[in-house]
Amino acid sequence: MRTFLKKLLTSAPSLVLAVNVLAIAPAYAQHGADDTTSDSHSSTSTETEMHTVSSSGKQTTVEDNTAHSQELKDQAQTKIDELRKEKKTQLTDAERQKRCEGRKVGIENRFDNIVNKSQNIQDRITAIYTKGQDFVTANNLQPTDYAALTAAADAAKAKSVDSIAALKAATPTIDCTNKDVAAGIQSFKTAAEQTKTDLKAYRDAVKAVFKAIHAAAEAAKPADTTTTGGNQ
Repeated sequence: MRTFLKKLLTSAPSLVLAVNVLAIAPAYAQHGADDTTSDSHSSTSTETEMHTVSSSGKQTTVEDNTAHSQELKDQAQTKIDELRKEKKTQLTDAERQKRCEGRKVGIENRFDNIVNKSQNIQDRITAIYTKGQDFVTANNLQPTDYAALTAAADAAKAKSVDSIAALKAATPTIDCTNKDVAAGIQSFKTAAEQTKTDLKAYRDAVKAVFKAIHAAAEAAKPADTTTTGGNQ
């Protein structure tokens, strides 16, 4: 096939040259063979055109060969890239399991840390909230909108408690023989994001309660009285 293409491309300039010669011949015969000056001029012109056509043909052949060569290189590079990509994705079960085992402990420790940290934050917020309620009761305070604020805080607390329970339930056990272990990790990540959001909402609700408690405590303070007298 390559030999055929080479012959075809090489013969192209000759074919173009032959066509041009046939086109020039009638004009040459019309002027007559006895017109020496005209004949010489036509001959020179013909030779120039033949040289131009030949050069153009050679240039076309070189450009075609270069383009074909570049196309083959591009196809080869594409094939190499595809093979490399396929090799990366076709890990053996043994290789995949070995990598998993090397990361298993670190991943499981991270899961535990996230769960424990979430629970500790929940407990700290609840402890502060309880102290605030006790302070209101002990000092017989009447914070503005206290019932509504505590109801909102209680609802936020219940939601964050549920989120932490769901987070604990979503904590996956890393089984390196299971190819779908990534799905379990993604589920835990989603649960962790929800827990984070709900803990922030609980914290903000308790802060709103304490803002009202602080205002009520300030209002309940006795007026500052100072006794001034003369010399005794």
